[in-house]
Amino acid sequence: MDLSSYAKKTDIPTKVSSLTNDSGYQTAAQVTSAINTKLVVMADAELNAMWTEVFGA
Repeated sequence: MDLSSYAKKTDIPTKVSSLTNDSGYQTAAQVTSAINTKLVVMADAELNAMWTEVFGA
């Protein structure tokens, strides 16, 4: 049986940092930034809604 077309154990990356991000996965910093951006928007929207309820349009 010819196994020459298969990868050897030494050819397979063992660390995530050795891999290429070809699928566009987000880093922890990118996820945190996206969440913080949404929270700021939500907070503003909630404050505006409260302002409108209390003081009218």
